[in-house]
Amino acid sequence: MGAGTGWAGAVATTVAPLLAVAVVIAVAVLLLRSTALAMPAVQQRRSPPPIVDGPVETLKERYAQGEIDHEEFKRRLDVLMRNRGEWPPADRS
Repeated sequence: MGAGTGWAGAVATTVAPLLAVAVVIAVAVLLLRSTALAMPAVQQRRSPPPIVDGPVETLKERYAQGEIDHEEFKRRLDVLMRNRGEWPPADRS
């Protein structure tokens, strides 16, 4: 009878290359992630969306939907601009 390694040798020769490939892939993924986090373009994509002026946008929506007329829109917009320190407001006709 031959002096073979049996099933343990067969498993080892099959699993070892697969394990080596998995380690190489894991290292590559970790390197790519750490490099991508350091890049400014990636950081810009992950930044929060810009803050929208809520009261003015709400006022515009109400005017667009016909809830308030033009005079009411101008009056309320003037009040909002005054509260923001932008007085006198520019002519928004």
